[in-house]
Amino acid sequence: MQSGAPSSVRDKNELVRTVVGLTADLQRLMAASGADAWMDLQNITVKQLKVMLILSQHGPETVTALAQRLRVHISTVTGILDRLVQQKLVQREEDPEDRRHVISHLTPHGEDVLHRLYYGAGEEDLTRRLENLDMEDLQALERGLRALVSSW
Repeated sequence: MQSGAPSSVRDKNELVRTVVGLTADLQRLMAASGADAWMDLQNITVKQLKVMLILSQHGPETVTALAQRLRVHISTVTGILDRLVQQKLVQREEDPEDRRHVISHLTPHGEDVLHRLYYGAGEEDLTRRLENLDMEDLQALERGLRALVSSW
């Protein structure tokens, strides 16, 4: 008889490692499906992309808030925003709660660019593959994903 953790604990640990590995495989496969969208990003720098991601995750932000999140000087963010506005990816507006502040938010075009980068082709490929699963597997996957999302 082996010593150590009971077999159910070892089995669960092994299953967790397997699911983590499969999740990483799925992420790589979906990223590969969307690689063309990333290759099309010729005019967006990494810092500009970071600003877009912040605006996508947190909603409209002031220049000061963006500078704090990026840990850079306000003048750096101003330059980044200027270029994003020129590309029609971000729009600036007066803050309705405090007219002394200007807030920036993604335009529909900016949202579309991020969607194509992170979900576009990968989402289409995933949808096709999910449609090919039988109902039992699809329902099991749904249950598992719901449990995972609710544990976050």
